[in-house]
Amino acid sequence: MFVFLLLKNSVKQGQLKIITSPTAQVIINNQSKGKTPFETTLEEGEYLIRLEPEMTEASESANWSGKVKIFNNTLTYVNRELGVDDISSSGVIFSVKKMDKKPTKKQTGEIEILTEPDGAIVSLDNEEQGIAPVILSEIPVGDHELSTYSPGFFRRSQKNPH
Repeated sequence: MFVFLLLKNSVKQGQLKIITSPTAQVIINNQSKGKTPFETTLEEGEYLIRLEPEMTEASESANWSGKVKIFNNTLTYVNRELGVDDISSSGVIFSVKKMDKKPTKKQTGEIEILTEPDGAIVSLDNEEQGIAPVILSEIPVGDHELSTYSPGFFRRSQKNPH
């Protein structure tokens, strides 16, 4: 008599999408993965992402590196503008994930905004919402524009990533 046991592989994965200007080489955990625009599926966890502009396109652009969290069944979207130095560079990292607790109003969600450095003024649809880090609750489902501003830095605006 033989008994076969089938185990279901329950690896938790999420999507990573990276867009840069100019085009850049994508390095994940010290392994070159391709160039932007870039999309892949990764196991849930934290990854070190490094973006190196192609020398032929922008030899004056600065590299960028940062830690990015990938969540199960979630799209994490990285959009970076690689300037000549860190001050002239900017970018956003979006993670669209299920809320930890059910919203109090139907057809709403929340947005958590973290900035580097902390203390940026946060606006949603041209209305000031507070100072980062901040969680905006009961945001109606739909298209929105989020912007952040901090003295000494350029204003950064981003519409919902698609």
